[in-house]
Amino acid sequence: MARRLEGIATPRILDLGSGTGSNLRATAPLLGESQEWTLVDYDPNLLEEAARALTAWADEARAIGDSLVLVKDGKNIGVSFRVADLNRELDAVLEKKPDLVTASALFDLISASWMRDFARKVLATGATFYTVLTYDGRDEFKPPHPFDEPVMRATLVRQSANGVVSTQPWDANAPRLLNFPEPSRFHF
Repeated sequence: MARRLEGIATPRILDLGSGTGSNLRATAPLLGESQEWTLVDYDPNLLEEAARALTAWADEARAIGDSLVLVKDGKNIGVSFRVADLNRELDAVLEKKPDLVTASALFDLISASWMRDFARKVLATGATFYTVLTYDGRDEFKPPHPFDEPVMRATLVRQSANGVVSTQPWDANAPRLLNFPEPSRFHF
């Protein structure tokens, strides 16, 4: 992935479902000296937390309007934030023709038809696409909620059904208990 961006002085990176910016923190060290990130999430509270977390993570951070300019390990990282509903605004989000589209823990939440449409649209931009989902078997919910346990069980079932090895025991009835659709494999 990093090699595909080597010839671009300042790659434009679009992180979908960015949450608190963990994908930026994990990926930015692998990329060049200058980067421009746009973090996109449906939840404005997560984007606010992303700004706080990225400011704490960086060696230097400066706010310019609603954006951040970060320095981390000698890398200059510009970060803008965008609240968007990807079901309705995907075309507008992809409009600036990113060089790299990233996502982490997003694609287990979407339909097969949305994924096919998304893949076609990203391909049309010419961007490199990079996605990850990692889970180390630990979970913590703040504040606790009565649905934490059944949702976690259902998540583990979904991941296991899609070929992801879980480190936790799971209940095969969890998808039916929560009225989740049966997992399906994507084919393009």
